[in-house]
Amino acid sequence: MLLVVLFGCVAWSAGAAEVKKSASVEESIRDCANSERRERGMRTLKQDPALDAAARYHARHMLVQGFFDHKDPSGDGPVDRVKRFAKRRYVIIGENIAAGDFESTAAVCRAWMHRHSHRANILRHSFTRIGGGYAAGGKYGNYYVQVFADVPG
Repeated sequence: MLLVVLFGCVAWSAGAAEVKKSASVEESIRDCANSERRERGMRTLKQDPALDAAARYHARHMLVQGFFDHKDPSGDGPVDRVKRFAKRRYVIIGENIAAGDFESTAAVCRAWMHRHSHRANILRHSFTRIGGGYAAGGKYGNYYVQVFADVPG
């Protein structure tokens, strides 16, 4: 895998197998939230390409820059990332992150559900959309990101 940082943006090049694995993990990250919501009789979240892009960017940015936080080293947070990729306005935004060598995305989901703030994001009634991001490698091994939002109206 080739990693390149240009002007503070992340450029990431991966082989076809890595891209396929990332897409599968990102789908599982989204499915985690929807499964938990379905079990409780809640409406499921709609996949949102802009939220996927923001989540994927953050996962890869943490990998390349070697940090683990909701804010990046320049101070940008989830709202800033979503604005970077969005073509619409969102009224509320939330984010869950995880890093480490979990045995599966189901294990990541269980970890999120055992933390009050992460669980609250997954089960928040006002969220209607979700994005998932994943990156493998770096200091922590694997980076997982869920981004949640709602749209006006």
